[in-house]
Amino acid sequence: MNTGNINRRQTILNASMAVAQVCAMGAAYFFIYAFLLRTIGVEKVGIWSLVMASASVNRVANFGLSASVIKFVAKYAARDEHVTVTKLLQTALISVSIFVALLLSLFYPLAKLILPTFLEPWAIPDALSILPFAMISVWL
Repeated sequence: MNTGNINRRQTILNASMAVAQVCAMGAAYFFIYAFLLRTIGVEKVGIWSLVMASASVNRVANFGLSASVIKFVAKYAARDEHVTVTKLLQTALISVSIFVALLLSLFYPLAKLILPTFLEPWAIPDALSILPFAMISVWL
């Protein structure tokens, strides 16, 4: 078997998995939102969405680190340098975790001040009760 054929099969497999992932995530979101709409109602889904979106702004914090990590993991894995790959992944995980935790700790008091400008007064207690969980999910 030639390497061109193997590369073509791997490319098709990778593309198929990417499509499957998008379809699975779409289906998951569909069922999650359907469940949330039935259980907590439209208004609270709106509050939940706003809080999650505001907390997710901190995802910009990785500054493209994940793309760089993917590139170098592939490079070192191709050379069978598994120890280097492990060190790279550990360093990236620890660095991003600490940096995002710092950003979220700065963002929390700011979010408590900003959310009232976007929400009705009756919705603020719900938003503030969701905020810590949203921030933890962003960090994780």
